[in-house]
Amino acid sequence: MAQFSIGAVLRKSFEVVWNNLWLYWLLALVYAGTVAALYLLDAFAWTALQPTLRAGLLYALSAIFVFFATYVVGMAAHLGYLKELLNVTEQRDVNFNIFASTSFNLVLNGAIAGFFAAFAFFFGLILFIVPGIYWALKFGLYDLCLVDKNLAAGAALRMSAELTKGVKWQFLFLYLILGAVLSLSSLTPFGWILASLLAPCVEVPRMVAYCMLRDQKF
Repeated sequence: MAQFSIGAVLRKSFEVVWNNLWLYWLLALVYAGTVAALYLLDAFAWTALQPTLRAGLLYALSAIFVFFATYVVGMAAHLGYLKELLNVTEQRDVNFNIFASTSFNLVLNGAIAGFFAAFAFFFGLILFIVPGIYWALKFGLYDLCLVDKNLAAGAALRMSAELTKGVKWQFLFLYLILGAVLSLSSLTPFGWILASLLAPCVEVPRMVAYCMLRDQKF
């Protein structure tokens, strides 16, 4: 891929989206359907637990199980979705079974890395906001490192830090552009439909930027 710059990322992203738009939409539809089904199952499970509310320990144990089961399945769906989006972006074979490319280790490492990235972000916000933004940008590619290289949590965070070294504020500018595109699209007539159609596409520039930096630095 070309050398990393905001212009190069946006040009390459437009090309990739233009050539693969239907694949991105189909994957987004699969992911949205999975999340909706998970939400319905979660709601059903909590409803089913209501008769055990007075049972104390039984209710508590059942509630913990439902919470963690929902979290694990949701994390697996999210990471599988990212993996397949990355496959489209890099013109590799795509599997619409988004769970096929996930594993327990991937989900576990995703949960650990996500916890530390979120902790760094919120702790940084307490320290006058700027450190939180800095750490969010520093670790902002950890999920792509995970699904692409199948790394452990710490290795994914370190790889993200290395990839974003020297280009963090360019990423901030890129995210501001993408956020503005989504925000403006939502203000148009039937904006929520347009925003929904654009949502999977605005993930592409982050993936293109990741691929550019990965190919340059690793």
